[in-house]
Amino acid sequence: MQYSKPFALLLLDLIDAAYALSLGQPYTLPSGFSPAAPIRLAPGAVPELLEHDALSVWGLSTEFAGQQYIAFRGTKNAAEWLADLIALPLRPHSHFGFHAIYQAVRASVDVTPDAIIAGHSLGGAIASLCFANGGGQLMTFGGPRVGDARFSRTLAGTVRVVNDYDIVPQLPPPPIFQHGGTLVQVNGPGSLWNAPLAHHVTSYRAGILAGE
Repeated sequence: MQYSKPFALLLLDLIDAAYALSLGQPYTLPSGFSPAAPIRLAPGAVPELLEHDALSVWGLSTEFAGQQYIAFRGTKNAAEWLADLIALPLRPHSHFGFHAIYQAVRASVDVTPDAIIAGHSLGGAIASLCFANGGGQLMTFGGPRVGDARFSRTLAGTVRVVNDYDIVPQLPPPPIFQHGGTLVQVNGPGSLWNAPLAHHVTSYRAGILAGE
């Protein structure tokens, strides 16, 4: 996948819609996109990392001109799952907790081999596992490290967008966990003293708009 400002902003629009859909709020997809099909947790399957965020909708699937787009939201309680994820192991090459969430949503979405997949925060981890298991194209925003060096190699050709001072992409820590794909750094709102702001979708949008 090649990074471009307009395309990144389009994917953020879809991620915004996924957040709104999960909360039962009104949302608007970009012009020409088909109605969104929600991506849900399997009934009764709430992984431990999501015990404080049990909203059932974690993403959406839509189409434009015959092309499938999949977008995953992040958790509304980032501080809680960040505290949990550090202690969880690999299974064997990806993070146990992330894989459990992916397993809980995979039955509700059929991913075409050329699907364009995006995710923010924890949704970036789900999107990465969706891509690794089904192919297509991938761009994440503020996503954590998902697996080890072997897993990171499956992300070749993908793009990960990281805002300055966002701490989520710094976790889980290396050397066991490693990032894959091409890094695109943006400079949106946030600081050392306000890392939560740096992780917010609106800060990613501002950073992308300000970039070249």
